[in-house]
Amino acid sequence: MANCGISTKQKIAIRSLLSGANYSEAARAARVHENTVGMWMKDSNFIAALKSAESESMQAISRTLVSIADNASQVLRDVMDNPKARDSSKIRAADVVLGRLLEIRSMAELEERIKKLEDSQND
Repeated sequence: MANCGISTKQKIAIRSLLSGANYSEAARAARVHENTVGMWMKDSNFIAALKSAESESMQAISRTLVSIADNASQVLRDVMDNPKARDSSKIRAADVVLGRLLEIRSMAELEERIKKLEDSQND
């Protein structure tokens, strides 16, 4: 978590919020009143630190998913290639593969369109 000029108690609250805690639980973890967490949620430094911590968490999750993607792909391939697998399992595996492929393609196209728009704005 980047230090955006926040206190140790605020860092504790952020870690708690990222783990799924509500304001009351985050306040308890940070040993502050619940209203304090509510006030922090209006503070630009706290919000920046929270967003930074969320981004770091998402990047870590993304790296984990990338590291196991080959295994997941192999599992789907094994199900589809297994002559003893039920047809419903094969259909589900194929659906997952095709669905994710279409999602990735759509995301790539969207990223390309956004980049073109950004480039046109910078010209």
